[in-house]
Amino acid sequence: APLRAEEAQGAVQLVYKYNQGEVARLSTTSTGKGHTTITGIPGQQGQPPKIPIETITEMTMRQTTGAVHEDGSADIELVFDTMEVETTAENQNMHLALTKDGVEMTVNGKKQDPPEALKGAMALIGKQLQLKMSNLGAVLGGDFSSLKGMEQFMGGMDFEQMMKMSQPHLPEKPVKPGDKWTQNMAV
Repeated sequence: APLRAEEAQGAVQLVYKYNQGEVARLSTTSTGKGHTTITGIPGQQGQPPKIPIETITEMTMRQTTGAVHEDGSADIELVFDTMEVETTAENQNMHLALTKDGVEMTVNGKKQDPPEALKGAMALIGKQLQLKMSNLGAVLGGDFSSLKGMEQFMGGMDFEQMMKMSQPHLPEKPVKPGDKWTQNMAV
């Protein structure tokens, strides 16, 4: 949504100005590094090895503005259109592409049938989330029932809490040109 600026003590308060019916197309990229432990390998002895893992996730979304409230907040319909995940661990590279048509998977460049467990991930694609967002862009609440299948796939992760924590939002105080702000999120 476009931003509107309001004068405040020589600085500017940044806020989203939502317009009912407006559609925004969004793209997000996240990266992660960590370690994974694989157990149960035939002949495995001693402590299982920690294997470094890197992941890049790209998602495209559609955001449609519904009702706009007096306080500047708005009801938002958010739809996840696509998700691509690139994971590298040791000498193995896995690529997943999730679209409304299904899941495609390659391992080291060779197409493979995705495991049944990945079908839970499809619970995210094409589903509508009904959110209420502040004029700073923070998620105030919403209906997350369409993500229940994804929560099971991700080991019981609480997507409502994750969405509220991870949504980047504008600073609560006025800013001047050149000001910077940081938002730390523990997910």
